[in-house]
Amino acid sequence: MRKREHAFIVRLNNDEMYHLKRQVEKAGLSREVYMRKLIMCREIRERPQRDCVELLREVRAQGKTLHAVAQDALRQGFVNERQVERLLDEYRELLIAAKRLV
Repeated sequence: MRKREHAFIVRLNNDEMYHLKRQVEKAGLSREVYMRKLIMCREIRERPQRDCVELLREVRAQGKTLHAVAQDALRQGFVNERQVERLLDEYRELLIAAKRLV
């Protein structure tokens, strides 16, 4: 980890501190990381809910299985390349939609 040589004090009233704490908790970051992102005008997103992360993980796992089944079906002549590409395109769209939730 790189060294940060400079520190500064920011004085906040109770309302400001409460607001900062709520924002930090929503983002799932430390105060320091949150403030650095603010200073650098970086996007700060809320931490995704566990269900959304699990959904994305499951969609990715199913995609690997789907790809293997599609390749086997193609090799055995049950489907043609166009059908496999269409199926994989639909999967990619599903993955993109799932990523938006996270």
